[in-house]
Amino acid sequence: MATSDVSGGDLRRYTADPLLTQIRLTLQQHQQQGLINAGTSSWSPQATQVNVSSRPFTVQIEDCFDHGNWRVVRKSTGEAVSAPGQSTRYPVVAKAVLYDDGRWLIQTAQAQRERRC
Repeated sequence: MATSDVSGGDLRRYTADPLLTQIRLTLQQHQQQGLINAGTSSWSPQATQVNVSSRPFTVQIEDCFDHGNWRVVRKSTGEAVSAPGQSTRYPVVAKAVLYDDGRWLIQTAQAQRERRC
């Protein structure tokens, strides 16, 4: 997100569709609009549900995403473009799936901006 590079670096190593495509579309939009993310975010993930009794094996992960020091800016000027008053801390619920090749990949992630953490 810091470069809006559509190739996404290690995205394929950690994510699968549909999340992989969603992230790439966001990166593409940012690139077309000349936007990048500046600063750092913080995460505190915890497994909240585990299914290893039926395939596909899955783990639900809840995370308190804090992007108070991470904002969308214009690459050319550094000017912030985020709407004022948006919450900077909210839960994100993700689902990791065990694939046949032995990799756990994040398949979905849903920001729950109406909730606080």
